[in-house]
Amino acid sequence: MQRVLITGVNGFLGSNLAEAFCKSYKVIGLKRSTSNISRILNFPLKLYDTDKTPLMDIFIKHKPNIILHTAGCLGRNNEPLSHIVETNLLFSLKLLECAKNFNIDIFFNADTLQNDYFSNYTISKKTLRDYLPNFIEYFKIINCRIEHIYGFNDDGNKFVPSMLKSFNQNIPNIPLTKGEQLRDFIYIKDVVSAYLLLLNNANIIFRSSNFASFDIATGNLVKLKDFCIALLDEFRKYKNTISRLDFGKVPYAKNEAMKINEDITPLFNLGFRPKYNYKNGIKDLLYKAMGGGYSKLASLVG
Repeated sequence: MQRVLITGVNGFLGSNLAEAFCKSYKVIGLKRSTSNISRILNFPLKLYDTDKTPLMDIFIKHKPNIILHTAGCLGRNNEPLSHIVETNLLFSLKLLECAKNFNIDIFFNADTLQNDYFSNYTISKKTLRDYLPNFIEYFKIINCRIEHIYGFNDDGNKFVPSMLKSFNQNIPNIPLTKGEQLRDFIYIKDVVSAYLLLLNNANIIFRSSNFASFDIATGNLVKLKDFCIALLDEFRKYKNTISRLDFGKVPYAKNEAMKINEDITPLFNLGFRPKYNYKNGIKDLLYKAMGGGYSKLASLVG
């Protein structure tokens, strides 16, 4: 059985990948000793704390064939710049340097399509992206540039869970921008499907080069305003709320991109077709969170 090492395995993306890969692979998960592991408690995987066990020891013991690198810091909790750089860049480089000493087949890097208005996060991710080609003589690399992921059990400080938390708390007026920004919201199940598709098509992807980059998105841009309205409408099917969306109350962020530039053609050429548009994704999300009663909402918003 092939061995898959997942960094950030306790996180939203990492845990969903772990759930899928545990069905056919031996999964080794990396996390911090202080991490919340509630998402992965029932998964058949081997866990290691990166702040207690040296990476080299983990590689020597398990000799992973595939690495899914999802660990990252968005900086949403006012983490200092040094912590963001340590997590997104330095730890990533240590992982890459360690991996080159072993017979790794493919290294998947979780990147972002977000623009520089997220500043320190996107700068650190872009810097790592620029370093990746230095390692292609040792193993194959797929850089996954992921658009706005959403789904059940995401971190409570992210956009969609924070909106749902406001609805649930009956916040009367939720201040927002005008909401004209075009974004590509991709449901977590489709992101996992994209990863599996890329892995299964590795022979095609790496015919001419050991490096490939794919935009992971649906190809359908939607106004942020329309997404928020659909989210509130679906929430109200499960619970009454007095919350209203106050569009235009908040100015746009400096240098905020009004449209995400993406190219989903390479991914679609491999046969990828998202199963969820943003409305169906919202329906599935709210059903999981509130279908059995809104007591489940705590799992959604953290």
